Amino acid sequence: MSSSSRPPKLLDQVRSALRRKHYSLRTEEAYLGWVRRFIRFRHLRPPREMGSREIGTFLTWRQGKTTMSVIFALTGRRSGHG
Repeated sequence: MSSSSRPPKLLDQVRSALRRKHYSLRTEEAYLGWVRRFIRFRHLRPPREMGSREIGTFLTWRQGKTTMSVIFALTGRRSGHG
């Protein structure tokens, strides 16, 4: 299969959709970052093979990391370690 007949990669598709909707460059960068983190979190599994369960797992994991970062920033120590 030649490269011209392949569908665009996911990040290119997301980028095109955001540009069609005239999102700012900063918003585009943020959204692409979230997509990359999600894909890495799922061990590079193709997003088309995933559904709401995987998204929910990622968001729950991300929320936990954010909570721990806030606790560390506010207290200067990690929760549960003194």
